[in-house]
Amino acid sequence: MRCVWASQPDHDHHCTARIPIGVVVEAWWREREEGLIEEGFFRFLWNGREWLGYGLEDGRVRGVYCPVHCAQRDARAPRARELEGTVCVGSC
Repeated sequence: MRCVWASQPDHDHHCTARIPIGVVVEAWWREREEGLIEEGFFRFLWNGREWLGYGLEDGRVRGVYCPVHCAQRDARAPRARELEGTVCVGSC
């Protein structure tokens, strides 16, 4: 999966960060199994860095933010981080 930052028309550059979709789907399924949310944003670690995904109720993942753009998003909306969970996948 590619960082959704790349699809934002108002950004000056396109992000080239990618993550295997299997990693993201596994993190989303784990989040759903824990019963924390049915649909929405979820955080997870991959290769020691935090990513932010958006999972759908049907089990699919709509998109992800890479660690750099996840941090930039947090800086714009710090309270959003308080409302999201964290899931660890891979090396944590």
